[in-house]
Amino acid sequence: MSPTNMNQDLQLAYLSLAVERLGEMVIVTDLDHRITYANPATEEILGYTPLELIGRPAGDIFDRIPGNSPDLASWITEQAVEEVWRGDVFNRKKDGSIIQAHLTLNWLRDRYGKIIGSVGVSMDITDQRRIEDALRESEERFRNLTEYLPGVSIQGYRPDGTLFYWNKASEKIYGYSAAEAIGKNLSDLIIPPDLKPLFLQALSVGGKAKESGEFLPAGELLLQDKEGRAVSVYSIHTAVFVEGKEPELFCIDIDLSERKILESDLLQARDKCERQVIERTKELAAANKHLKREIEEHKRSDEDLIMFKTISDQANYGTIITDLGGDIIYLNKHLAWLHQSTPKEMIGKNLSDLHTEDQMEMVNILNQRLKTDGVYYAEEVWHKKKDGTVFPTMMNATVIEDEQGTPLYFSATAVDITAKLHDEGERIRMQEQLRQAQKMESAARMAGGMAHDFGNLLNAIRGYVEVIKAQLLDEDPLQGEIRELDETVIRAGSLIRKLLSFGRRQTIQPKNIDLNAIITDISGMLRRICGRSIEMSFSLNPALPMINADQGQMEQIIINLVINAKDAVNGNGEITIRTDSAELTNSLIPRIIGKQPGDYVVLVVEDNGRGMDETARSRIFEPFFTTKDSDNSSGLGLSIVYGIVEQSGGFIQLDSTPDQGTIFNIYFPAVKPTQYLPEAGFIEGDKYILIMDDDEALRTVTGNMLKYIGCRAAYAKDGKTAIELFRKKKESGHPFDAVLLDLIIPGGGGGREVIKSLIKIDPGVKAILCSGYVTDPVVRDYRKYGFSGVLTKPFSTAELRVVLSELIGG
Repeated sequence: MSPTNMNQDLQLAYLSLAVERLGEMVIVTDLDHRITYANPATEEILGYTPLELIGRPAGDIFDRIPGNSPDLASWITEQAVEEVWRGDVFNRKKDGSIIQAHLTLNWLRDRYGKIIGSVGVSMDITDQRRIEDALRESEERFRNLTEYLPGVSIQGYRPDGTLFYWNKASEKIYGYSAAEAIGKNLSDLIIPPDLKPLFLQALSVGGKAKESGEFLPAGELLLQDKEGRAVSVYSIHTAVFVEGKEPELFCIDIDLSERKILESDLLQARDKCERQVIERTKELAAANKHLKREIEEHKRSDEDLIMFKTISDQANYGTIITDLGGDIIYLNKHLAWLHQSTPKEMIGKNLSDLHTEDQMEMVNILNQRLKTDGVYYAEEVWHKKKDGTVFPTMMNATVIEDEQGTPLYFSATAVDITAKLHDEGERIRMQEQLRQAQKMESAARMAGGMAHDFGNLLNAIRGYVEVIKAQLLDEDPLQGEIRELDETVIRAGSLIRKLLSFGRRQTIQPKNIDLNAIITDISGMLRRICGRSIEMSFSLNPALPMINADQGQMEQIIINLVINAKDAVNGNGEITIRTDSAELTNSLIPRIIGKQPGDYVVLVVEDNGRGMDETARSRIFEPFFTTKDSDNSSGLGLSIVYGIVEQSGGFIQLDSTPDQGTIFNIYFPAVKPTQYLPEAGFIEGDKYILIMDDDEALRTVTGNMLKYIGCRAAYAKDGKTAIELFRKKKESGHPFDAVLLDLIIPGGGGGREVIKSLIKIDPGVKAILCSGYVTDPVVRDYRKYGFSGVLTKPFSTAELRVVLSELIGG
């Protein structure tokens, strides 16, 4: 055999081996379309062995399949292809199922070039086509969603502003059809002149995007339609980035036009109502002044009372006179009718019979204001009818004094404003206020009952502690444990006071706090709560951001969760407390539950106790629901945790499995560094500021804020101390540069009273009023009372610096 023949035989052997191992199906047919060769891949793809196929017509796997020509082999021959035919065909497998394949067919020629058959190479593309069909269906579904989403305009544009997408809502909101808009520049269509520089800046930022997502903060914008009319929208800007391609930018606009119209109508209605109330107030003030004079001059003579009663009973508004304790001396027929009663039935009752327990707190505040200011105007107060339903009134009141100016009685008028609240949005708002009031009234009663029972137990424990302390020598080793027990009882008493404060709806005092520091401070107490048989571990992230919350409430959350975990492990197990940070800016979780995306601080409390089934998990935060012995649990601990977390702007995720333990993940919005350490510089000069506040924690926090901005601080817990410190500094020749005064100090001596004394000492005093009661007349008209500025609690370091800079420079 010649070397040439040997090389040919070797090449043929290699070729045969390659075809045998090829993953694609290879079938050779003669001119009668009978199979003369099939490689092993046919068995994997069609289920036929090569021997089963050889000698059979190719039509057995091609013909009579919907989508193929009736005689596919003959049809391909008739196409008069020169050498190669390619196309997608359907094949029938041995089990009768159909697959789709991509066929490449070549003519088989002898050494003289005569066609003696054909060679077909097929690749199974069934799964590929199924995936492609699913993708097309998904794309069509998404296209329909974005195209027909009502009230949400979506525009797609290039980094140069050229539009390539414009949905149906865009046509309706802006007036341009898709044909008119696509290909045009977005700036030429809906961007008003004053926003064009901002739009160009947005294009620059979006064009540099290297990942998909929002590239500009969302917010309200005032754009324009085809006719040049203003269109108010909430606009979201997002980029779609694919590696190797320029970003595609999308603007998602939510039409706010109807909401803006509604807000305008509400403001106009409120302004009209206020004007009417002010006009009526003037009339009523004059009438009350006349009434006061008549009562003082005639000493409530029978004749004058009859005349007054006649006039008052004919009025279409309510009139009431009470003593300083709230007992009703007189009310007219109209007010009695509003309460589903008669004057005779109501005279002698107390104001508490006319209001819910929650509303009485506001009434007491208003009456206290009457004693100091002598009058209040246009206050919204809710009354309670005999059947328990409530209704809103606009009230004005004045004090009736004797000739020496001593208060004798309160006189008030009430106008039923139920009809004024006809607007749907206003009704919804008022209903929500009512639900809140009813809920908090229940919470107050609940808190009072708990505090009473728990307080009795604490008093007993405290008494026994005192007895034991008296019997121990100073050097007794148990003295340390007894002191810790005493401090624990004191802390428990503090928690009761906080629960009562929550029930009374008193203003909480949120501030920027370090969750790690709180956990560290109470870790010793937590270990004592759990006992030695429970292993407690802590894993605290040292780089944890701050959160803005009430410190006492955070302590209560941690204690409640640890007590719950202790009960779950039943005296023998493990409890872990962890802190970490979580970046949820692009996460769907906050959006789904109505929270803001962004950075969060996570508090994790985990135990390996008995866990919970699905029923318990679904009800675990309900008030009074408990999985423990009802005699030993109130079922309130986790409902209080849930309420505090919601109040702090956070949310809870619960993971629990029976017999495998429970994990509580609590998310709090993280405070950005700029929120607790302002970027602005210090207040220039060595400024010395006096702080007056009865709350030691608030004094400390405010002092720390002042240190951050380069000021020194002096502290006073009450008005007397503040006045004395101020006088001494003034007399020393180095007065305080400014004074921060809390509006209300328990027992009197608040900011309103102290400022009078400070002005007498130094008429040029720079005093700043600090209060969370934004509706108080002193806050609304602070300059009238001698203050130079006002800070609304809670305030930030940046806000404090701005106010001080305006007053003392920096």
